[in-house]
Order: sequence, then structure tokens, then C-alpha cells
Amino acid sequence: MNSYTAETSGKQSIHNALVAAGCVDGITLKKSEIKTETDIIFWHQRPPVEGGEKKTYITYEVVMTPEETDRRADNKAAVFSFEASIDIWTRLRLNDKKIKTLIENIVEQLEIEEFIINMGPDIFENDTGISHKPIEISKEIL
Repeated sequence: MNSYTAETSGKQSIHNALVAAGCVDGITLKKSEIKTETDIIFWHQRPPVEGGEKKTYITYEVVMTPEETDRRADNKAAVFSFEASIDIWTRLRLNDKKIKTLIENIVEQLEIEEFIINMGPDIFENDTGISHKPIEISKEIL
């Protein structure tokens, strides 16, 4: 395994968790579908303009390129450390029942994918009226 393979594996685990939590991968949608999609949509890094207009959407990004750990096999890295951030953006309040349920479902699926989860603070951006919930995640990739 190398760093690229570890990063691809980590991204796939995030993708799996978000889909299992009932979200839709925005990269698979046309612009017109983004506007009409009723499920929560997620994107790797930034959404297109249409995505940012949704009431609630999710972005994620790799925070740090996977690094080798000290665990080795045949003198090669056997385990890579992977870190990423998932950000939930919403025009609803973070204590809204729908958003709380969304966060609970995402956390549950991330745990199934064996991520270590660190919930960030609830943030409200006064100038945009958008609430933001960052979730920092990490895992070892074998």
C-alpha cells in the first residue's frame, strides 16, 4: 500500500458512510438534478453554485495526506494514518430535529467504517445565516 491507495480507501469509507446515512453524492448529479434532489447532497471539497443554494448540504476533504505509521511488514508501511473533515452546512439550526437526526446517522455510519470521530463546535455564521457543524475524523488504513 502507498499514500495514494490509503487516501483513496479513506475517501471511499467516507463515501460509504454518507451514502449509508441516506445522503446523495453530488458528483453523480446534473445541475438540474441538484436543484430538485430532496435528499441531503454531499461533495468532496466544494459544491457547485447550485449545491451551495441547498438548504442543507455536506462537504468533506482530506485534511492531511495519509502518512505511514511505525507499523511495518516486510520493511514496508503496513498501516497509514488518514485524517479528514466532514462539514455539514445548513440554513436550519443545528438543534433542528432533522439536522440532529442527520448528524446521528452520519456518526453511526462513520463508526461502522471504523473512524475515530471528534465533533467540532456548533457554528452559526451571522453574515450568511448558515449553521456549520465540523466533524473531524481519522482512522488507520491497513
